[in-house]
Order: sequence, then structure tokens, then C-alpha cells
Amino acid sequence: MKILQVTMQFGRSYVQGTERYVATLSDGLRERGHDVLVLTGDPLHLGPPLALGEPLAGEKQVLAYPTRGWMAVTGLSPRKLDHWLRRHRPDIVHVNTPAHIGVGIMPACRQLSIPCVVTTHDYWWVCPKGTLLRPGGEVCDGTPGWATCVRCLAGDHTRGWVRRLARVPLASSPLLLAMYFARAAGRRMSPVDMIRWTRRRPFLAGQLDAAGFVIFPSKAISQVIAPYLGHQRWRIIPNGLTKVWLENPRPPPDSVKEPADLTIGFAGTLAPYKGPHVLLEAVRLLGWKQTRVRLAGPITCEHYAGRLHALGDGLNVEFAGRLPVEKMPAFLRSLDVLAMTSIWPENCPYAVLEAQAAGVPVVGSRDGGVVELIEDRRMLFDPGSPEGLAAALEYARRHPEAGRRARVTTAEEMTDAVVSIYQEVLDSKRDIIYGR
Repeated sequence: MKILQVTMQFGRSYVQGTERYVATLSDGLRERGHDVLVLTGDPLHLGPPLALGEPLAGEKQVLAYPTRGWMAVTGLSPRKLDHWLRRHRPDIVHVNTPAHIGVGIMPACRQLSIPCVVTTHDYWWVCPKGTLLRPGGEVCDGTPGWATCVRCLAGDHTRGWVRRLARVPLASSPLLLAMYFARAAGRRMSPVDMIRWTRRRPFLAGQLDAAGFVIFPSKAISQVIAPYLGHQRWRIIPNGLTKVWLENPRPPPDSVKEPADLTIGFAGTLAPYKGPHVLLEAVRLLGWKQTRVRLAGPITCEHYAGRLHALGDGLNVEFAGRLPVEKMPAFLRSLDVLAMTSIWPENCPYAVLEAQAAGVPVVGSRDGGVVELIEDRRMLFDPGSPEGLAAALEYARRHPEAGRRARVTTAEEMTDAVVSIYQEVLDSKRDIIYGR
């Protein structure tokens, strides 16, 4: 098969969950003899602007997809994508997170009778932010109209006056929308896409309805998005790990450790929605001043970084920074417990899977797909609760054997399941062509 993977970001220095999925799946497909190309955006502008299909520097199988900004719905028009698709003629197009690039490739594929498969890595299909997280920390149900959504977006703005305007009643919504559209126009968002943004949820639901198949990595995300589908062509396939993560798991400790001998870790972007501040607050509540706390991940906001440093004052905290993927196994095996502190309902986070494969217990927020991965309910806590996390950490310390027997999906299992879906979709296409 000739397979085209489409995603918002890949290569360069992008190493988050979606990129891990695309890389793992692409490698598995190539090992099975399939031809795989990756078409990717560049939302952080880590490389020079490239035209559609231009190869990234040093990457023969990774090609550029023009980025239109985080408000993009369709992004590049199907008409502009048509010629490129006719030239490359993939058998299957697999759409991953389309934030910043839009879903224009899906109607373009339909015009050429090229089947599309979609994997939902976050809630972007029903939430412009992708997290369902409101500025106050409460979780949205994914159903509000555009006026509420635009005020929610503005509620997290870096500028104080925009956040204050977002708290004004609904009359502020048109003004905020105009502000965002003006900025989006500078990123070449079309007027048609601007109008479409106000009806993005039904439009995107229609795109999912027309997809050949939809893959959900967790039950949690299927419960939010599947109700928008008018078909049953979907399946839950957890994210899979390659062999390197399954080798040499950390052996269980011989005895219960004292707090001063513990190492607790966090892996992920150091941002409010990921909740590393909750971990520092919990450690401070416990009075574990000598406990080693290792925070691995990039900093996206200097103001928030200052807050974390202030919370870590007087504690034994190490800011490890962004670690390359090859160093993550060693980082995880250095831990006695990993804290998954996300405030938003995570899907199927790789950090949890990788820690479990490394033999490291995980305490996590009682929300989203994390609940599906942690069997011992005493290692779960309410999202954003330092008190709850403190109790979970104390339980994990006193029961070091807890959470060490988790079963994770392998990359081979995930790839086999996805290939079976590709084949099912292609068989359905043949049935239609030959009138079966």
C-alpha cells in the first residue's frame, strides 16, 4: 500500500504524542513493506516556509503542508490539494491531528475516491483548543456555540485586557472573533474558512462522517466524539510502544522507601494544563523537602516557569528541560513514581504507557484516558487537587508494588490493527466500485 500520513507537526524538534504515534506507525508500516509519506505542518515555524510537498531538510519521506494557524478549519483548499494528490495517488490517507493545517485534504480525497482514515489524538474536532479545558479549570462537554468558544479562547490569552474582555457578557464575542480573524488573516486564513469557523463543529462532524474509518486511542475520547458520527466505522486502538520501551524494566524495590530516598517525576510540557504545579504543591503539602522531584519537558510560558520555580523553592527540584526521545527510557527508570498531573482529560498519554513499560508506578488525574490505564484506583486523584495527589503519592510510597504489572500495547499490535482497518476500508471501496 501507498500510505500518506497527514499531521499538524512532525520532524524538526516536534516530539509530542501525535508525532510519536505517526513515527511509530510509519516505521511499523515500512517494516511490513508499505510505502509511507508524511505530510506535515510547522505551527511553531521551526523551519523555513515551504510549499506543499516540498521535502523537509534531510527528510526524504517527510513533506511540507502549509500551516494556516490554529484557527484553520479547512486550511489549504481542496482545489489546491487536488493536483498534488493526483500526482502522488496514495491508496490511503491517514489524517492525524489537523489543527493549524485544517481538513481540506479530506474533501480533496473524496473527489478522487481516495479513502481517509482518521485518528483523534485530542478533542480538536469538537474544541478549538483541543483540550476541552475552560480558563477556570473546569472541563467543557464540547457542545457550546462559537460565542462561548471564542470567549473561552480569549480567557487564556497572554494579554490581560483580552482576558478581561472575555469575562464581559456575550456582547464581547463578536469583537473577540473579529480580533482573532484579523490575526488569522495575516496567516492566510481565507474568508470562507472564517465563516466556517463559526460552524466548525457540525462541519468537522460531517468530515468525520465521510471518513472511511475513525480510530480512537481511548474509550474516553470515543465517548466525546463518537456521538457526532452517523456511522459505526470506528474502533478503539490504544497507542503502542516499540521494543526499546519494553526492555529492562526497573525491578521493584526490596522495601518501602523513606520520602528522602524517593524520586518523583513529571514528563510533559511545563504548562498550566499539564499541571506540574500540582505536583510541587503536593510535595510541599507532604513536607517532603528532600524528595527528588524531576521535571522533564519544554517551557512554553516564562510567567508559568517563574511560578514553578517559586513553588520549588526549598524543595529538591530538578528542571531537566526538553529531553530527546532516546533519553526518556533512562529518565523514567530513574523514578520511583511518575505523576501524570494533567488538568485536561488526556487521551492515551505516552508518558503513562512508557512509565508502566519501564516498571515505574504512575499516579494520575482521575479523568479522561488516564483512568483506563491505572488499575489501582487509590493511585488516582481529582484533577488539579494537590491534596488528592499528596494522598496518592503517600499510597504509592507505602505500596511500591502497586501499578507495576500494567499491560501495555506494543507497536506491532497497534500497527497490525491499523493495517487491518486500511484493508477493510480498501475492500469496502472495491465493493462499491464493483457493485458488490
